[in-house]
Amino acid sequence: MTSVGKWQAVAITHPGLLRDHNEDAFLCDPDNGFLVVADGMGGHAGGALASKKTVAAIAEFAASVWDSASEEAIPDFLKGAMAAANDAVLAAHDDPDGGDEMGSTVVAAFLSGNRLFGASVGDSRAYLVGEGIFHRLTQDHSMAQESGDVGNRANGGNCLYAWIGDTNLGQPCLFQSTFEARQRLLLCTDGLTDMLSDPAIASTICTTPDLSQACQFLIDEALRAGGEDNVTVLLAEFVPQTEPVLEPEKVSLFGSVKDAFRRLTGKSNGAD
Repeated sequence: MTSVGKWQAVAITHPGLLRDHNEDAFLCDPDNGFLVVADGMGGHAGGALASKKTVAAIAEFAASVWDSASEEAIPDFLKGAMAAANDAVLAAHDDPDGGDEMGSTVVAAFLSGNRLFGASVGDSRAYLVGEGIFHRLTQDHSMAQESGDVGNRANGGNCLYAWIGDTNLGQPCLFQSTFEARQRLLLCTDGLTDMLSDPAIASTICTTPDLSQACQFLIDEALRAGGEDNVTVLLAEFVPQTEPVLEPEKVSLFGSVKDAFRRLTGKSNGAD
């Protein structure tokens, strides 16, 4: 059953302690119902370009299709969003800042009432978090996931077999969930999940009422644990209409979906 209310969301990204650049990108636009986190691969410029192309392509695709998508068509919509991102990154392989080896992981969620529908490729993840609940909504496209040993990503276990920018994309992981009051959605890159245990992540989210503070605390904890990679954390919460909505202090890095497309590509998406 769909409830009436409002989503609030915050996202923060950090390059980590071992890198001087950040290849992650995100879109945090709860008002339009789009949340995306991407983790670029392929070197300094290539990885950053791939993640930005991924976010921009999903933003453009969703802005033109999401409002008119019926529930029966949502699986095709999600696959279409991933395919649009894949095409955008493949097309950028000839870019001077690109290269054949550039690619990106991605996790995206699209909101409708207290429900969400999402897709992921690679090892960026989505979780439903609440009191006594820490439920992973996604499955990694990794050797560790295939072997069933998701707790051990060393010795090649974190090698991906699917990513955005692959000529043979395959099937994205599709997911959906219904959120109750005070339950939260976490989207993140592996810079968080490789550094912190599930209980540590869940404890921070559940004991920190303010979304902005919870995001910052998770970033800080990942850095204290070593900060070996870029880390991006996006937290969202559905507030039913009967509850007051406290706007978080931090806002999206990219703003609205239209602004995201303009900033990431320098073009208008034609939806103005």
